[in-house]
Amino acid sequence: MSGVFSFFVKHKGVTGAVIAASIIAGWYTFFHATPVSPYQTVIATPGILKQEVSVTGKVTAVDAVDLSFSVGGRIASTPAQVGDTVSRGDVLVSLEHADAAAAVAEAEGNRAAAEAALAGLKAGTRPEDVAIARANLAGSEQDLANAYKDVPDTLASAYANANDAVRTKLTTYFSNADSNSPELTFSSGNTQAASDAKNRRVAAGLELDQWESELAGVSAAASEVQFDAALIAATKHLGVVKSLLDAAFKAADTALTLPSGVSDKTTLEGYASTAITNTNTAIAAVNGAVQGIAAEKTTVTELSATLDLKLAGATPEDIAAQEAKVSSARAAVDAAKAALAKTYLYAPFAGTVTRQDAKVGQVVGQTVGTSLSLVSMMSKAGFQMEAYVPEADIAKVKEDDAARVTLDAYGEDVVFDARVAAINPAETVIEGVSTYKVTLVFENTPKPPRSGMTANIDIATAEKDNIIAVPARAVAERDGVKYVQILKTDGSVEERAVTTGLSGSDGRIEIASGVATGEEVITYTAQ
Repeated sequence: MSGVFSFFVKHKGVTGAVIAASIIAGWYTFFHATPVSPYQTVIATPGILKQEVSVTGKVTAVDAVDLSFSVGGRIASTPAQVGDTVSRGDVLVSLEHADAAAAVAEAEGNRAAAEAALAGLKAGTRPEDVAIARANLAGSEQDLANAYKDVPDTLASAYANANDAVRTKLTTYFSNADSNSPELTFSSGNTQAASDAKNRRVAAGLELDQWESELAGVSAAASEVQFDAALIAATKHLGVVKSLLDAAFKAADTALTLPSGVSDKTTLEGYASTAITNTNTAIAAVNGAVQGIAAEKTTVTELSATLDLKLAGATPEDIAAQEAKVSSARAAVDAAKAALAKTYLYAPFAGTVTRQDAKVGQVVGQTVGTSLSLVSMMSKAGFQMEAYVPEADIAKVKEDDAARVTLDAYGEDVVFDARVAAINPAETVIEGVSTYKVTLVFENTPKPPRSGMTANIDIATAEKDNIIAVPARAVAERDGVKYVQILKTDGSVEERAVTTGLSGSDGRIEIASGVATGEEVITYTAQ
């Protein structure tokens, strides 16, 4: 201060001039300076407006998985260890599986057999098979013909035995044997047997006479039908003879007297017994012929049907049935292979083993409702980000939206570009607020991301160009109508109804209508 005073003392002339100038300048400033405006404004100018949703997320591997067996068993091998790089489908752990492998082999064998049978049906019968079928049928027909050739001799022998039994072996038993009134040559204690013997001797004589007549008409050239009829008749004739012999034996067995020339009852019984034996032989021969011919006929019928089937080939129904068997066999193979596959833990994608808890010889199993995880993997497909967007912002986000990302590990100067890959439609409640998981993928990686890093994400949800946007505080609302204040060039203020649009992340809002380019919009008014 003393310096200033000394200056004025030394320069008195100058001092007066300065004071005068200061007075003049103060007067001019007071009466002519521009007054201070009570408004803050912005000029409506077309430009770009961006909308963003900012969230925090985590970096995760694109594919990460914990693996466990769905079946129990004993661990046989652990080919992959922690840190190993594996390809998709590589075996990480295997269980003992000899029984499952055997089941696959058996199922494949059954499938091959079913497929071969189907191929055979579709291809039809081979000429060689037809020829064999024809030969078999011809052989059976020849056997049948040979059986019929023996019938005349069989019938003749049977008749001879029967005739000898009645008319030779029983000669001692009857007087007037071939008459209508034969009599026993001895008395018997079994009167019924004695009566039956006499009556049946008449019937047997008639049967033998009829049989002899029938045989005269049956030659070696007879037809099969004639031979069949002759055998049936012979059976009937022999039955009548056998009935006589049984009655005669019973009468002799209780003989009270003996015929002339017979010394004892045993001898008398012996005649009937021998006749019965010979007749039974004849009956057996005839029955054998009948049964043999019947068997040969059955064989001929079966072989004829077999030949017909081979000539006709498989029916559509046969093929359809076999195709069903093939489908069933193939399904069995798939089921067996699926069971075998369950004894392996395979890498579901290419990546790195991050955990391996399996030990050879260890027994693993299933606990009700839970599964023991043995191996963990992380894919080589890269990394992604997962973030949870509040429900207030999720409507703004859509798939393929671009995003700007920084990672805490690298600071704000390292920027990653990303894009929204997926939005989970189901909500996740976090601290009572509904959020939605959004997955983003990196589009460039200036630094290597790692699983678990914290990501700061700005998702560009909308952008408009060449629009008028003003600070949101400039827009007011009354009775449902939005308006702004326009500062006119004459200093007056006009309220103007407007239509708004996009809200930007920088606090501005789009004025879709109501404000023209160059107009001055009031953003603040001093009180």
